[in-house]
Amino acid sequence: MSQNSKPTKGFQPKPINHQHFGRQGHVQPTPRIAPKLQENPVDRNNLGQGNCRSSNHPSMDKLANSLSPEYSEFQSKYYSESFPKRFDTNECSARKFKELAKDPRVNGVKYDRVSIDEARAIVQAKLETLVIKPTRPDMETARRVDLDYEVEGPAPFTHFDVKNPVGSEILKKQGQTISLEDMAYKIGQNIVAQKHRFVGLENGPVSSENVGHIVDLCYVPENEKAIVRQTILQGARDKGSDAGIVFLNDI
Repeated sequence: MSQNSKPTKGFQPKPINHQHFGRQGHVQPTPRIAPKLQENPVDRNNLGQGNCRSSNHPSMDKLANSLSPEYSEFQSKYYSESFPKRFDTNECSARKFKELAKDPRVNGVKYDRVSIDEARAIVQAKLETLVIKPTRPDMETARRVDLDYEVEGPAPFTHFDVKNPVGSEILKKQGQTISLEDMAYKIGQNIVAQKHRFVGLENGPVSSENVGHIVDLCYVPENEKAIVRQTILQGARDKGSDAGIVFLNDI
């Protein structure tokens, strides 16, 4: 559930290394996904590979906008027509999407902008076979282990968290003073810290390697996607490792 946090005054990102992605010291064939996730190649011509197969369901976009006025307002205010069309599908039922979109930390059912964006990202990742059987944790676990989803793979992953960075236009509209590069670098650093923070807790990951991260660049315009992706990876590398990071809507 983590949201972008602002770095301290005077924070400067480290220089970006464009030579490699994934585990340090190895040249990777693509910057999109971490090495362990490359064991599950994506057939982008057949995204309905998950278990939500019926095409009779409403579109994910319509479902998302129907669940929360806060979400709809954010789209109207910040989602620019200059952005590439966002991933949409009718391959997931309303019931399943609502289960994935609720905020698990509250008693009862609550949908907000962040929890709905997390659900859109995890459904896309599931249809691309990047995650297996994602579910929200129960309320007690969610309050103790701040990781958005429990999953059944691919190995070694048992938990995934979703990040939604934004582009410079949205930062400006929100009155943020943080730069695009500082925002991205801080996300990369926070990702690595989060991989370790909940290890060993009840219903938490056994190891930091069990925690994956999905970074959805749907709110980043095309001309800024590369720098945001690269700077997130650099921040993660400088903190220890950029393994286990998946990028969605990054091209």
